[in-house]
Amino acid sequence: MESLTSPTVTQRDQILVEQQVFNIFNTFFNMPPSSQSFMLELQRENHVDYLTNGLKHLAPSFCVLDANRPWICYWILHSIALMDEFVDPELEDNTIDFLSRCQDPNGGYGGGPGQLPHLATTYAAVNSLVTLGGDKALSSINREKLYLFMRQMKDASGGFRMHDGGEIDVRACYTAISVASLLNILDDELVQNVGNYVLSCQTYEGGISGEPGSEAHGGYTFCGLATMILINEVDRLDLSSLIDWVVFRQGVEGGFQGRTNKLVDGCYSFWQGGIFALLKRLNSSKGERSIPVGDGEDSEPESPQTTASSDATEEEGLNMDLSQGGSHSEKGDQQDTSSRVTVDNIDHNSSKGRAKVEPLFNSLALQQYILLCSQDLNGGLRDKPGKSRDHYHTCYCLSGLSVCQRSWSEDEDSPPLPRAVLAWEPCRCSEIRVKSRRSRSKEDQVLIKVVAAGLNPVDFKRMLGVFPDSDSPLPSVPGYDVGGVVLKVGSQVRSLKVGDEVYGNINEKGLDHPKTSGTLAEYTVAEENLLALKPRNLGFVEAASIPLAIGTAYQGLEKTGLSSGQSILVLGGAGGVGTMVIQLAKHVFGASKVVATSSSAKLELLKSLGADLAIDYTKDNFEDLPEKFDVIYDTVGQSERAVKAIKEGGKVVTIEPVGELAEPAFRFILTSSGAMLEKLNPFLENGEVKPVIDPRGTFSFSQAPEAFSYLETGRVTGKIVIHPIP
Repeated sequence: MESLTSPTVTQRDQILVEQQVFNIFNTFFNMPPSSQSFMLELQRENHVDYLTNGLKHLAPSFCVLDANRPWICYWILHSIALMDEFVDPELEDNTIDFLSRCQDPNGGYGGGPGQLPHLATTYAAVNSLVTLGGDKALSSINREKLYLFMRQMKDASGGFRMHDGGEIDVRACYTAISVASLLNILDDELVQNVGNYVLSCQTYEGGISGEPGSEAHGGYTFCGLATMILINEVDRLDLSSLIDWVVFRQGVEGGFQGRTNKLVDGCYSFWQGGIFALLKRLNSSKGERSIPVGDGEDSEPESPQTTASSDATEEEGLNMDLSQGGSHSEKGDQQDTSSRVTVDNIDHNSSKGRAKVEPLFNSLALQQYILLCSQDLNGGLRDKPGKSRDHYHTCYCLSGLSVCQRSWSEDEDSPPLPRAVLAWEPCRCSEIRVKSRRSRSKEDQVLIKVVAAGLNPVDFKRMLGVFPDSDSPLPSVPGYDVGGVVLKVGSQVRSLKVGDEVYGNINEKGLDHPKTSGTLAEYTVAEENLLALKPRNLGFVEAASIPLAIGTAYQGLEKTGLSSGQSILVLGGAGGVGTMVIQLAKHVFGASKVVATSSSAKLELLKSLGADLAIDYTKDNFEDLPEKFDVIYDTVGQSERAVKAIKEGGKVVTIEPVGELAEPAFRFILTSSGAMLEKLNPFLENGEVKPVIDPRGTFSFSQAPEAFSYLETGRVTGKIVIHPIP
């Protein structure tokens, strides 16, 4: 009788895991808020260091993974990409060279140089190369031979073998179909009867097993569902029972288990969580014909699940094998951009529709498990408390975190919603596509540690929605001007290096969909050609106040054709652009007479900048002056009055972006460049042109709302700057 009441080994292991997780959560909730914030912060720098070091060198104990070397590349590269980071050019080239040596002459990739080709390592190698992007990486893939290899792996059952003479399972179907789709070599022969094989693997529980007659498993379910979506046969699956099965895999710990009665494991944050991402994307593409779903976020079972222990050897081996089954929540994105010939007719691929259902799992509970129980604060992520960090779990825990944070987003291009993010900062997952990986971290870009950020009227005008047709989607980080230090450089960057002190306007076309990640942040990214070395005599605050204003002033004067000996009138001479126009007109373009307008309190400032005559616009009308001007630079939107004060054949330029213009006034929009800043650096360094910062000084980062309110008043003299950036 006693044996009937004693807990089994399975129950004891489950109780132990629950107790470990409870202790972590209990400690967390008894911490002060500042400590809680730290614990919920993704330790990005530590993770990147851990991953980058792994790509460079591994300990001798990793020799057991000799046949998994492309996987190690993939886990590391994908993790780095998820955090919007990139490897240095030399390491990238070495990785491409190594993977090229893993490519079999007859097609496909082996686990290492000279090893036989295998569908799993082919998947890992191809996705690694796509993640790196660029001509060298992508052109190294022999698509023709790879297609022949896949044809050889095709079995009469409709499934695929993992390798010559190897096992047939759902992983093989997914790796073959997804790689073929990604490389645009998917055809009817590869697709033939694949759906029948996957369908035969869906179990009575609703999940999908590796092969017919086996137990449903999270990794295989992801692989099977993704495969059926790719071949446009997903409606053949019993999606309702599949959803029921995967929903109940989220346990009391907040994380997911891989199978019924198994322990929680961080990697299933993606293998199970990614299923929800696929279902939501699929549901959004089907318009009114929604997939039958459960109750939503609160559908997680309330009672603890009785789960069994996982034999360490079994789980290790299974995890290695299951790695063949996908990479992250953007699998659908890969399908979009790289398999147009055979995948364009798949409903979910071309959809931009909005999902109509809430997440079917508790995304905040899963984030809590990942960040508190799976994250090693020194870098890397792990299976569960008590286990060691490794690259595999780092990859799929980060992938699961990305799924969580985007689980409430309306479509695949939407950024994480605030309510969906438990972490101190979003995972900031990159869409790993051939094109968008490079559009977010281009080879000609540099990563900048922001020291100071200048604010301009365009920043608050964007907040007011003045430019609805040309602005970037919200949420968007404001800020155009930056002064900071280069932390990383892309492989095509030639003139800048790590450690350089730079300044610039990070948006080449200020009103043409500016970057959503502006300069009012700890870090920002900009193309090399938009930056210049900071003038040696200026601090970061002064440098950050300059770029947009001096660029606008210089380019406007160029467009008017102002030349030595001509006269100019500057309307709004005390503003950010106006102060620069006065100085450039005098010291760079050689104007014979510079006249400027301002309020009475700022007249002396205009004279100190080089104005020969300062007009108080509250008392005098500039158009009543007896003399007329060769050029009028309008910064305040008074072109109707300005045209009355120009000489015959004179030019009126305005930077006000809206409203009708009086003839012959014209409007222009700045095109920024680092070359323009470099041309003007000598004038800044010799003191002929000086930055003008508002007398109220700089604002701290926490005072940003106050800075925007002050900017909106229109009473700013020169520029205002946010400093220091924390």
